[in-house]
Amino acid sequence: MLACMRGHEEIVKLLLSVDVPTDVVDTSGRDSITWADERGHTRVAILVRAAAHARRDWRMAQLQERS
Repeated sequence: MLACMRGHEEIVKLLLSVDVPTDVVDTSGRDSITWADERGHTRVAILVRAAAHARRDWRMAQLQERS
């Protein structure tokens, strides 16, 4: 979340490459994408959003395989 807040794109890429959670929220209810968007770090927000969508799609595929 801090890397997103500060716009550290390379650090965000590294963290996403080891599959860090993208859905964590802080005490104010903001997640990484919200912080990146609010601070004007559009490229970082796009990276995290893409990772979140990929993780969701993977989870859905896993659920479909089980049924």
